[in-house]
Amino acid sequence: MVKEDQHHLVKTTDHNHAAEVNRINVIKATNMLKERSQQTNDNPAQVIQAIVNDTS
Repeated sequence: MVKEDQHHLVKTTDHNHAAEVNRINVIKATNMLKERSQQTNDNPAQVIQAIVNDTS
């Protein structure tokens, strides 16, 4: 709710879902993909395949 140009919390709820454990691995793989694609002249498919092999 906004009152006099200020936000006021009206209702709170508990955090009700588990952490996304796989999200960390996805972020790591994405970062590796970005780094390797900048460091090599390989085709995108080759870079992706290398990352998949490294993370499996």
